[in-house]
Amino acid sequence: MKSIIICEGYTDCVLLQYFLRKVYGWKDGGRDKVLESTFKSMRVLKKASDTVRIGGCGGCSEIIPKLNFILDMNNVSAEKDAEFDRIVIITDRDEIETEQDFISRIKYTLAGNHVTAIEEIKNNEWSLCTYCNGRGKSLQIQNVLQSVKWEDYGNIQIGFKKLYDLSVSM
Repeated sequence: MKSIIICEGYTDCVLLQYFLRKVYGWKDGGRDKVLESTFKSMRVLKKASDTVRIGGCGGCSEIIPKLNFILDMNNVSAEKDAEFDRIVIITDRDEIETEQDFISRIKYTLAGNHVTAIEEIKNNEWSLCTYCNGRGKSLQIQNVLQSVKWEDYGNIQIGFKKLYDLSVSM
């Protein structure tokens, strides 16, 4: 499984890495030179045959452009198994009006990349999507929006636990 977590910034990226390493046993997987040139911060983690890339965008307003970049990579990918199977978006929504507005932006970005959402996009739930890659092969991806509310103590831990629970539930 090849996944990517798109988060707001450097601190989120580092915190997610630390959490996945210390709590769930992921190991450092090195660098991704292609994505490092697009994201403000980027790291690869591995666990068994699974890899996850964690990319900090440089703010909430940069999440949608980075999602667009990843979807474009998936669409034009001509190499076997180069596509991301799962895309996770983590935000605290401090720069956007409502969760529904953000979901609308995600839907618009998916449609603009010829990705069809089979299931309704909701916060904290995987949604199945289909698209055709550069080899003409019909593929599926799963994406999830993890919108964390930071007002109460402990929400960051709860949010990361939900994220991990979601990632292993499929």
